[in-house]
Amino acid sequence: MTELVNNTQRNILVCQTIADHKADGLSLILSGRVDHCNVLQQLLKDNHDIDAHVLTGSLAARGREEIYNQIKSGTVKHIIATISLLKEGFDLPVLQSLFLAYPARWKGSIVQMIGRILRPVKGKQYAMIIDFVDSQIGVLKNSARARAGVYQAEKIERGYP
Repeated sequence: MTELVNNTQRNILVCQTIADHKADGLSLILSGRVDHCNVLQQLLKDNHDIDAHVLTGSLAARGREEIYNQIKSGTVKHIIATISLLKEGFDLPVLQSLFLAYPARWKGSIVQMIGRILRPVKGKQYAMIIDFVDSQIGVLKNSARARAGVYQAEKIERGYP
């Protein structure tokens, strides 16, 4: 997975997709690695002037609280987090867009990711999941197939904006 984290072309594509996506609400970009979160944050800043905040398990509770307060005030539009953080009381029903920048495969994690974006909240009219599928690498293609099965089981409508 280190190769995926260091794949500059793929990371540029992920960040360009995030920049091109115009959502009114909060966007969550998920990765499996802290170093990948940091790479994406830097690319978003350098290439698109997007200030994304990184939330990982290593961030102190006070730092998380500050970011949550900024989210509540509407000053934060992009959060980059690790998948493992979802297991630590992560609750932001205002999430509107989810970008899966890392090839999760485990059904439990995928269901958790979907659940984060589909939580209802007043004023939220839709939720969008953008899943980056790496079809040229066997293990990543299999991970995408596993996610597609979960989407189907959870009745997630597949479409393109």
